[in-house]
Amino acid sequence: MRLEGWLKQPRNGKRGQGWERKYVVLDGCKVITYETEPRDESVKPLDEFELCLSDGDVTVHSAVGATEMPNTAKTDVPYVVKLESSPQSTCWPGQTLYLMTSGFSEKQRWVAVLEAIVASSRGAREKAEADAVSERNLKHPQAVHSDI
Repeated sequence: MRLEGWLKQPRNGKRGQGWERKYVVLDGCKVITYETEPRDESVKPLDEFELCLSDGDVTVHSAVGATEMPNTAKTDVPYVVKLESSPQSTCWPGQTLYLMTSGFSEKQRWVAVLEAIVASSRGAREKAEADAVSERNLKHPQAVHSDI
């Protein structure tokens, strides 16, 4: 799935320092940020946010509180989307990405697609984990405990 366009991100990646326009591309399971529209290979990404974690979870927050967005106009807060990754391993830090759309319909489109990708990834990961448990139980039936 692919979605792209001009969105705003916190300046210098820090909340409270204002917003600046970036070209954002959702390509498969990655949200990639560019300074300019990537018309050719010479345009390098500024940042990437992975939506499909094999060892963690990603949450799409379609509503962000005004207190979380210091120095953001109250009229802009409703158009902010927050992506948050939480790895299962504590040795890797989580990642947060804020994106501001230009209007409600654009926000709805981004949120719907982001949520669909995250849900699909989570479902595939849970199925793989369940399959692994089933296979382990088939190979080692004594490992299956019963409370009968």
